[in-house]
Amino acid sequence: MRIDEIRHGTVVNLEMVKDEKVYEVATTAVGTHEDKILLRPFVYKGQVLDLGNKGFKGISFNIYCDDPEGNRVAWKSVRIRMVEYRGNHYYAVEATHFHALSVRAERRKQMRAPVNISGYLVCESAAVESIVNIRDISDTGIAVISKHRLPIRGIRCEVQFSDYVNGTDYELQVECRCVREEELPKGEYLYGCAISDASHEMLSYVYIQKILERSAKR
Repeated sequence: MRIDEIRHGTVVNLEMVKDEKVYEVATTAVGTHEDKILLRPFVYKGQVLDLGNKGFKGISFNIYCDDPEGNRVAWKSVRIRMVEYRGNHYYAVEATHFHALSVRAERRKQMRAPVNISGYLVCESAAVESIVNIRDISDTGIAVISKHRLPIRGIRCEVQFSDYVNGTDYELQVECRCVREEELPKGEYLYGCAISDASHEMLSYVYIQKILERSAKR
């Protein structure tokens, strides 16, 4: 599979590698330009993060996605530059000659970013609306804690919360499905939910939270 055969709307995981540290975040393919794939960029403090033109020294980039048969595939050491196309900015990703065709790749768990703020969990089909604590979030899942047992296992829900991160207000409504329930000490309950349709705003929020967490550990 060539990189320009990635379909519009495909979720693409962008992996950044520096000094044996690996960071991965999800974005979306929005089209192709020449022999490159265009990816939706990340926004930080109202500004598009330029991964290419200004560059991040010492960082190599890999991308991962699912091919039409559902296999996980990757392109290693891709080139990324910021381009303006039809009035919008995108990441134009080009495979190197040596890695022009995709290779099979193993699936990896997404790193979770701790949040620890209050929000609401709403499940209309189960007539549930409850205050919860959002424990952590990733590109593909969110974990919340409730003081009450909620009949939401296997049900589609929406987690709503607000946060202010590095000068940016986030008002998030996360569509998800509860896939796990765990009773905790002190009579609380943990609910693990798989995110079904992550918005670009949510992905940007997760991206910034992961950056802040890594910075705090240095």
